[in-house]
Amino acid sequence: MSGWQPIEKIPQAKPEEFKPAGHVLRSDPAWVEMAKARKNLPLFYRKHPTELQWAQCVFIGMMNTSQWGKKNCRCIHRAASGSHSQLCGYHKKEKTTVMTDTTGETSPKVIATSREPLKTSVEVWAEKNRTIKGSPFSLVDYPYLREIYACEAQRIVLMKACQVGATEMVLNILIHFLKYHPGTTGLYILPSQAEARIFSDMRIAGIFTKASGLTLKSSVNNKSLKQIGESFLLIRGCEVESHAQCIAADIAVWDELDYADQSIARQYRGRLKNSRYAREISIGYPRGTGIKKLFDQSDQRHYMITCPGCLQEFALCCSYFTAIKEEGDDILGRTYRFACPSCNVTWDRREMPGQWKPNKKSEIAGFHLSRMLNLGVTAEQLWKEQTDYNTKKEFFMLTLGLPWEDRNWQLKEDDFDLKLVNARYDLRVAASGTFAGVDQGDALHLYIDDETTDGKRVCVHAEIISGLDCWEQLAQRFRQFGVVGAVIDAQPNKIDAERFCKAQKGLAWWCFYQEETKTGKNVHWKEDIHGVNVDRFYSFDLCMESIVQGKIVLPRSDKLGTLKSHWKNVLREMVEDNEGGTRATWRRLGPDHFWHALVYCTIARLRRATSGGLVLKRWKDIESKSAEREVNALELLEQDLGEI
Repeated sequence: MSGWQPIEKIPQAKPEEFKPAGHVLRSDPAWVEMAKARKNLPLFYRKHPTELQWAQCVFIGMMNTSQWGKKNCRCIHRAASGSHSQLCGYHKKEKTTVMTDTTGETSPKVIATSREPLKTSVEVWAEKNRTIKGSPFSLVDYPYLREIYACEAQRIVLMKACQVGATEMVLNILIHFLKYHPGTTGLYILPSQAEARIFSDMRIAGIFTKASGLTLKSSVNNKSLKQIGESFLLIRGCEVESHAQCIAADIAVWDELDYADQSIARQYRGRLKNSRYAREISIGYPRGTGIKKLFDQSDQRHYMITCPGCLQEFALCCSYFTAIKEEGDDILGRTYRFACPSCNVTWDRREMPGQWKPNKKSEIAGFHLSRMLNLGVTAEQLWKEQTDYNTKKEFFMLTLGLPWEDRNWQLKEDDFDLKLVNARYDLRVAASGTFAGVDQGDALHLYIDDETTDGKRVCVHAEIISGLDCWEQLAQRFRQFGVVGAVIDAQPNKIDAERFCKAQKGLAWWCFYQEETKTGKNVHWKEDIHGVNVDRFYSFDLCMESIVQGKIVLPRSDKLGTLKSHWKNVLREMVEDNEGGTRATWRRLGPDHFWHALVYCTIARLRRATSGGLVLKRWKDIESKSAEREVNALELLEQDLGEI
């Protein structure tokens, strides 16, 4: 049988061919109509148009209309490819199903000659046989798991957050495999034997109930070993080397791989070498390098959805800081909603179908599961989880399903695509109320950004200014973009930097980096000389944290290639100190002038947020006035200072 035909091409059945009392299933609209007239279809099918019923018969399952509702009535699933039929229940002996193939002829096929069930899909089996906390198993809140259930890759890696349905899914896949592959052996491996015993009692023992149709042989039913039909399941810890010996397995699950002894975990992997199945599933929080390393080796699939407003596609699993909008204040109350990172259109995740898309080719299927995918969690609950944990590492690991890369922190090309670049914004030719950072070198590297209504910083201009009149050009850019605050690198031309800052009459400050300021403050302003000392490590961390949280945005432009390369040329790493311990430091990998310009711009914004100084107190009023009068904010500030 080569497949199903479109409705209009299926030969119509003759009325005398219809036998309502038999077990014959006809695959054409006429049969459905006659079945409706004789009331042999379920009410669910009778309420829908013929075309919809026919589509459901093909893709969901043609219902056996004989003695509907009794024990022996089940549904036959037909794959759209026509490769094989799947039976998801029991049928009486020698029941014949007649289906129409592409030639228009019918060919009888005996589906089952006993009450033993044939192999079914994992999802269908779980929905039919599993209960979770007293309720039937369902993927209503976890639609993103369906593609993973259907994944046929030999090696699967799940880099996950907490409460995303991954553990139940892995158990379903494991038990289903053992049930329908008699004589096989499965391994479920946890970090320790104590955890394995607890997991066996709390999660695995509850699966084997009368309702599930699974039974265990009492002679081998214990915490570490269970027999499922002719197959065996071993639940082991990953702390004793001898436990990984003398075992031959066909499928293995590594749960919380990062907490396990990696050398013993590799020995367990060797237990699969002689199996013709050799299926591996690794699952866990990205705590260290174990699960993250495997995910990096995989095809790195992310759950992509398309905004109905702007039709831009983005990874929902990586959009925590950009797709959750916080509005309001502490006085009037705050509200939270899910919205498109580009066009800001509010949307309901249940109405946003998505699909998993890989970043590269690999034999390993890797999936990133964050709590953004769980439809049972609201935007407010997700946003407030930032304060539920003691450290950012726990928040990133348990909510975002991402490692907190404290040891090595460096921007990659994927970070620009997933976090930084937003097609909603463009570079500008003029602006007002902006902030700037300037780094010196052979030329001046200027970075200017503006603040959006939702609190994000968007780059509006970036430029390399060279020539003998570079400082005059810089002053012109300040007027052109209405810069109201700037910090400028004091080296190597300190005299020129000081002269420029004085000419700006309180708008610009020259800056020196220090490993630690003498006052003990991360940022120390020197009002009398228009200077500022900044802790280099603190300022770099501050900028990178803002990028990770989605607070800094770049417009989609080909003119920012140099800026991106400079931002990627700084690396945060851990080095050994003189006392044998470790400390974090930032290292330069190449030209990084625009990174320093971003840092200086960030410091300028800190100046606005602090208190003290007549110029500082009037910045906000000056910005609003410049917007109302459509004049340059710098000119207003000069008038203000003249009045002072």
